[in-house]
Amino acid sequence: MTVSIDLRNIHGIAKASDMNQSFRNHDGTLTEVPGHKMTQSSGKGVCAIVGTGSFAGVSHLLTVNSLHRDGEELSSRETGERWVEKIPSLLPLCGVDDEAAKMAWFCGIIPALDASVDGALFSAVRALPSSPHDREVSKAFDAVLDATETLRDKLEEDGALNGFNREAARLALSGLTRQTLAQHLCDELGIDHVPSKAQEARVVDLAVALATKDYDGRDEARLIFSGFGANEIVATIAVVSFYGIIGDQVLYSMELDDPTKGDPITTVRTFAQSDGQSALMHGMYEDDVEGFSTTAGDIAKEMFGLTDEQGAKMSERVQEVTTYHLRSNYFEPFLRTVSGLSVEGLARVADLLCRVQELRAASAYTEASVGGVIEVVTITKRDGIVWHRRLSSGLNANEGGLLE
Repeated sequence: MTVSIDLRNIHGIAKASDMNQSFRNHDGTLTEVPGHKMTQSSGKGVCAIVGTGSFAGVSHLLTVNSLHRDGEELSSRETGERWVEKIPSLLPLCGVDDEAAKMAWFCGIIPALDASVDGALFSAVRALPSSPHDREVSKAFDAVLDATETLRDKLEEDGALNGFNREAARLALSGLTRQTLAQHLCDELGIDHVPSKAQEARVVDLAVALATKDYDGRDEARLIFSGFGANEIVATIAVVSFYGIIGDQVLYSMELDDPTKGDPITTVRTFAQSDGQSALMHGMYEDDVEGFSTTAGDIAKEMFGLTDEQGAKMSERVQEVTTYHLRSNYFEPFLRTVSGLSVEGLARVADLLCRVQELRAASAYTEASVGGVIEVVTITKRDGIVWHRRLSSGLNANEGGLLE
């Protein structure tokens, strides 16, 4: 989890991020460690890592760094596309072979789904006696697969994903030699079981189907590439959402924010922990608006005897009016201010918004994993990359003077 923000106006772009990173372990758990989340990705481009900071034990920051060439001014889109193209060939150079990459993608997927439904998928395994017979274990394993297949059919497809060849993925996942997916799932379930061929095939089919599904707890890294290409005079932003690699297929989607394609020049983008930023810009959390509108509909039903349908329409109308009010009185004036800021002003506001998000995360009910030094950088066409706060190689030292 992180706090990360991009502010852009006609003068350039400011990026700010905390320094806590989440690395995925081989058993599917996460380890939080401090370290840089932002790095130079092209001559006038910076990449920030949001979400899971590694894949198969390899830091995304390392792979982005390895592609940077001094003086090469690629656009944000070109830099993102290069990373997607090169990441499969970079992993072997970091000691990760093809099978390890496939297993790293699969690791933790079904346990994450189990957690999203409060343990319903694994209930048959949890109900096993302390010393079960092989037949009981096999039956429980089939029950897990049955429940996962039922859930799979209810999940929505991620329509933003780039092309995905299911048959190629099935062949790639069926050819594992060190450990099959089914054997790995047995390890995750904590059961001593040798899967049958039929069970092996079912797990592979499940994995292929789940590769393109959108669900809570899905392992995701977002690489936010921001800056100027050689022929660009307004900064662009490319957000690569990365989910893993199956064979030579990269599971990803890309969103491009480009003012020359119709996107607003002035923009405020938060990529995680956006509640604090929303409160600062709107005067209220977005969830509060939805909850308030629902409550208003319920009160109207109670006071005026409205039907459920009429109450729902009342809630929708209240939400529309409230959202319009917040946008007109908070968000649009805030954007007008951002549009007129100098580059130094963008840096200060980006720093402020990150700190507001950090405070919100620290005071939330859930465990906060954000923190550390807030690093701030600006990118302009004339001056390129300027760090306003950057943790230096010296212990307890900062570089840059504008935000000390």
